[in-house]
Amino acid sequence: MKKKLGVTFFSTLTFFIFLLIALFSLLITTYGCTSLGFKNGIELSSKQKAVWINNVYLGEYEKYEKEIVRHNADVNLKPDDQLNEDELQARNQKRDLFKLKKEILIKLKPMVEAYNGYVETDQIPPQEIEKIIVGFINSLLE
Repeated sequence: MKKKLGVTFFSTLTFFIFLLIALFSLLITTYGCTSLGFKNGIELSSKQKAVWINNVYLGEYEKYEKEIVRHNADVNLKPDDQLNEDELQARNQKRDLFKLKKEILIKLKPMVEAYNGYVETDQIPPQEIEKIIVGFINSLLE
């Protein structure tokens, strides 16, 4: 019995250590790229930037979809008329945040597609598009 408990504990501990390392790496990468905004000596090719932009956009879009599903499930479990004032205010703030994220994602999509179009045709995307995209991505990640 003790042997199995030790093995289970060790494998669980190993899994959580791996998970922490992966999350830490993701945080560092995301924070580093967004806070630098492709500046401060980091030079990425247009293709590398396009990969990063697409990964962040798709990740934020998937996150948004999951948050909406979770929010709607909460609303179905406890409608607005059953909430106290503080809970209702928090729910309304969450709705406002969802609206803002949706607006940003909608505005960002054609710019990401345009950026990809430049990269696919081996053209250098204009700096203006890149700055706007990075600005939107920064606002999504805040």
